[in-house]
Amino acid sequence: MSISALPGIRTFLFLLFMFGLSACAKGGAVDSSTPFGPDSELGAVLLGGRLAGAVPFEELADGAPRLFFSLYDEKTRRLDYNPVNREGAYKTFLTGDGTRVYRLFTLVPGTYVIASAGAGYIETEFCNTAKFEVAAGEVVYLGHLDLLPEVDPKGIRVQVLEGPRLRDNAERALDAFPEVTAPVRLAELQVVWRQAGTPTRPENHCEGARP
Repeated sequence: MSISALPGIRTFLFLLFMFGLSACAKGGAVDSSTPFGPDSELGAVLLGGRLAGAVPFEELADGAPRLFFSLYDEKTRRLDYNPVNREGAYKTFLTGDGTRVYRLFTLVPGTYVIASAGAGYIETEFCNTAKFEVAAGEVVYLGHLDLLPEVDPKGIRVQVLEGPRLRDNAERALDAFPEVTAPVRLAELQVVWRQAGTPTRPENHCEGARP
């Protein structure tokens, strides 16, 4: 299975602000027996992720590293997932030993952002982050996401890497999902500023981060 390529290697570094995010996201993990084809009403996301670099504070000792994705309303610049059933949002967990793992999960179609990242008791909500589109019946490959612990301010930074070698690794990872027959494309990531909160929790912790 081939991932449609965009030229070059792209790296995105996201500015971060601290905020506790307690949402338990709803989404669908895809395993080796899960069929997913071009006629699906859902879209799917593929990524490679790891906790990278040295761990500088004790709070990372407990709790798996994680990434939280949410639907994004471009008019209000807010997260737009359903706060009752968490439709339109997903939290995926990585490993804590620095091993890169691949995650494949389904989402309702729409515009998404990387909303936050965490490890242990540390959770960082991103005010300046990346958005991408998820379409029905296709897999979007986000690239490789490295979670980098930061001391000042204390939090998690996410670095997104993409290139031919990493794309080859992702294609090999897809061999573990023989029931996935949908086309796979490389995400077109765009850096955006968003307001913190949701329509039902409108407090804005990101005003100071407006570009």
